[in-house]
Amino acid sequence: MCPPDCEFISIPHNSNLSAGLMFELLPVDLTYEDYADLSAEYERLIEITQHKGESECFKGCDPLYSTDEACGFEKLPFDNIMGARLYSLPTLTDPNPKSFVRYGLKQGLLYLVDPEDYNLPDSNDYDTRFLGFNPFKYGMIGSTDTHLGTAGAVAENNYKGNTAQGGALSQAEGLPDYAGNNPGGLAVLWADENSRDGLFDAMKRREAYATSGPRITLRFFGMWADPGSPLLDMCGTADFAETGYINGVPMGDDLPSIPVSPDALPTFAVYAHKDEGVPGNPDVLSTQLQKIQIIKGWVDESGPHENVYTINPDSQPHDTGAIVDTNTCETIGTGYDELCRVWQDPDFNPDYPAFYYVRVLENPTCRWTTWLCKDVDPYTTGLFGQKKCKDGYEECCDPEYPQTIQERAWSSPIWYTP
Repeated sequence: MCPPDCEFISIPHNSNLSAGLMFELLPVDLTYEDYADLSAEYERLIEITQHKGESECFKGCDPLYSTDEACGFEKLPFDNIMGARLYSLPTLTDPNPKSFVRYGLKQGLLYLVDPEDYNLPDSNDYDTRFLGFNPFKYGMIGSTDTHLGTAGAVAENNYKGNTAQGGALSQAEGLPDYAGNNPGGLAVLWADENSRDGLFDAMKRREAYATSGPRITLRFFGMWADPGSPLLDMCGTADFAETGYINGVPMGDDLPSIPVSPDALPTFAVYAHKDEGVPGNPDVLSTQLQKIQIIKGWVDESGPHENVYTINPDSQPHDTGAIVDTNTCETIGTGYDELCRVWQDPDFNPDYPAFYYVRVLENPTCRWTTWLCKDVDPYTTGLFGQKKCKDGYEECCDPEYPQTIQERAWSSPIWYTP
């Protein structure tokens, strides 16, 4: 064990390439309980996005996958780091649904409940071992991890690749990276002061959020409030954050188990502001917001569940019709500079543990591959006069390859434990 004056946290890295092992308790010389206790103490944050893909959730038909449409964002077609390194058989194993953060958050809730009380069936899908505490209470951060020494260089329209060598070593030209990779994301902290200690304390209490690159401002508070409470009007006040701190808890914290009154409901205040961009700097683009969502996970007698609530105010519908001209990367349509909503869970059951986190989505924009492909002619003439794609530009010639993305931000969760 560490000496008393040794302060640290451990941030799990790139869980999407963990082959389904990230959220399993695999003690070597410890009991399961001791291993889980160490995880709860020191693994305070998790990297939900970086240049080797996004790790929030995975969309599919298997019961462990999600039906959430937004889970298709920046996914690699591998389940392990060797696949991400070699991009070839036999390393091309499909992503494992147990590698994604939302799975881990639900697994953490399961460790809180006694399977005998809940009559949970034995399953290979989840571990129903009873610990009585949650070892997987992760706050969210993003990273670049591009090995270039260029912190914060996350612009889709100016991606330089993963390493200084650019694309494949055998290519004289072409895209600067494997097309499944991306420029990476950012970590944001709400700290009391801009100091080493202040930033560390913010990470330890999980008052952090991630973005896929844009400098989106995001606030998220949880509290108890009656249906007619004046707290429901927080978005109309100038002291939104102060009200949140006084009456509730910020992202990364726990709701008090006992509500303030019998009629009170879990109430969540969300504020998001778009990336303003940098005037005159084309590497930092400003895009309007499209919607804010709250993702809820909970456990009941039949097992773990999830739901996605889009909570835009009525005056700001999320179906804006915004599109992208992929020939020019011009964005077309409307969006919002800011979105704010105070929302109460209509499906709350006080008997079931739950987590809630926010996801903010921008209007669609061009992906980095589209920015590069639109300015080159990827075709050449073959030996027999046929049109063929140049080496290194194969994705530019493939009309099925994703051309647009929806950049986003993810808050750290707020947890409820009965």
